[in-house]
Amino acid sequence: MIKKNSLIARYRVQALVSFVMVCALSLPATADKAVAPDSLNKPASVATPFDPQQLKGVWVNQRGSTLDIAKLENNEFRGLFTTAVAATKTCIGAPVEVHGFINGNAVSFSLSMESCGSPVTISLAGYIDEQNQLDVMFLVQSSGKDQWNSRAINRDVYTKMNPSKQ
Repeated sequence: MIKKNSLIARYRVQALVSFVMVCALSLPATADKAVAPDSLNKPASVATPFDPQQLKGVWVNQRGSTLDIAKLENNEFRGLFTTAVAATKTCIGAPVEVHGFINGNAVSFSLSMESCGSPVTISLAGYIDEQNQLDVMFLVQSSGKDQWNSRAINRDVYTKMNPSKQ
């Protein structure tokens, strides 16, 4: 059991290091030092104050996957994520539970694809931008194995569906 726990801790550290590296690589650099864009020197904000209740509803990303936020209380939310793409074909179209938090316009949430037969867990973090789109970076971890395809980091943009189309 100790070996399994230390392995889990190792993967958590590796995931965090990978995420920090991706963030660092996305900053512009000069010949001698990295320079943060002006937008990083100012507090994040949206054009108007953001009401967390606006998060409720169905969001769809560019791949056709959906995020249905049904319950939001004390800036904590729950809902369902339904993927349109997956290596484990039984997961396509199968809703899985999602749990997350919202702080201002910043959002983070996690899910496991275990219920549809996949060894994948996914963590997402991002913000709701001025166009009312949910812009997130995500980290996918598969199987807890250390191999070339066990971890992926990418970006998705979710657009809130019109309530009449839900």
